[in-house]
Amino acid sequence: MQQDPEPPGGSRLVEVPVSLLENGMYIAALDRPWMVPPHLLKRGKSDLRRLRSYCRSVYVDPERSQPQVQAILSALQMPPDPSEFTPSPAEERRRASIASNDPREVQHAEQLYLKTLRTLQRLMRDEHDWYRRQPTLQREIGRLIASLEVVPDTLVWLTRLKHRVAYRMEHGLNVAILAMAFGQHLGYERSRLEELGLAGLLHDVGKMRLDQAILDKPGPLSEEEFQHVQGHVLHGYAMLEHDPHLPTAVKIACRDYHERLDGSGYPHGKPGKDIDETARILAIVDTYDAITSDRVYSPARPATEALGILYQGRRYHFDGRLVDRFIDWIGLYPLGSLVELNNGMVGIVVAQVPDQPLRPRVLVKLDERKTAIPGVLIDLAEPDLGGLRLSIDKSLPPGAYGVQLDTLPIPGG
Repeated sequence: MQQDPEPPGGSRLVEVPVSLLENGMYIAALDRPWMVPPHLLKRGKSDLRRLRSYCRSVYVDPERSQPQVQAILSALQMPPDPSEFTPSPAEERRRASIASNDPREVQHAEQLYLKTLRTLQRLMRDEHDWYRRQPTLQREIGRLIASLEVVPDTLVWLTRLKHRVAYRMEHGLNVAILAMAFGQHLGYERSRLEELGLAGLLHDVGKMRLDQAILDKPGPLSEEEFQHVQGHVLHGYAMLEHDPHLPTAVKIACRDYHERLDGSGYPHGKPGKDIDETARILAIVDTYDAITSDRVYSPARPATEALGILYQGRRYHFDGRLVDRFIDWIGLYPLGSLVELNNGMVGIVVAQVPDQPLRPRVLVKLDERKTAIPGVLIDLAEPDLGGLRLSIDKSLPPGAYGVQLDTLPIPGG
């Protein structure tokens, strides 16, 4: 069936193989005559089975589809330009299986993560003398960068081991690691990676001066409470502004990472042309980590949903070029994502597969009946898995079916 280049919604249709369909995609056309009107795919497995038995591919309208599938549609619609980015050796290592890492380097990375987290915890608990710990943080940022060059996938995996009670501390470190790893993907020099790492660690430092009861409130905030929380940005900037040891880019990023391209952000409602690139990166990474984390007022959501929200906000809230590059780097199913396969099995994504963004390697933890089993590694890019053609049916929120991500999936992890 010929693809309609400009459907009524004004967006270009995306051809999607039926094996890659996800709930939330708006089906506008099939590869053969319609038997039913166009509709939003939302009725679960009965819808999927019917389509898979009837056709090989469908045409999806991105504008009518839901946010959680936008990242997948963007990958199918816009293959990356190979001339734009040549993977570094560290990037090539990241695409290999996490299980291939040297256990000694992995252990070192884990110890470094915990040490940096403890330093950040001490800093964030000392409103008056917090700045005395900054030199230590700066040294540890250098060590994290060195570790990212050796075992980047390990540190990215550690950002997925989240705990609600420690969210605010872990969030700062996770944002730092993700921002630096993303900066490596962008080809940044070491000095810029250090700026990204410091900005990630310190971006929430102003929350020390807020009412902690409001920060920990489990329900919706009143308008007055929301304005109080927004004040952490300027509090933080006031704390960092006169520090001669901090790069200016770090101070500006910590002030502006809640600004948005269309001027709808805070604290000053700056338009995109006035927002520095470091702040733009921080905005993307901060949003991604927050959505995929358990917070007192919001449960963690699947990584695909977070990527969909970023993609939907590209060019309006977030830098579109950087969002595309972020999705290209972290993958449509990032390390640590919990997924359900088309045969009902549930597992954790443990590795990306080059040129196969929708078919990563998955460590299966539950069988088709959702019964716990010893971890079985499945490479979804393999053409034949015992006569099965397995694929990801849907992303799951962290902790679904009782599957917890609490260790590194490697020997000794």
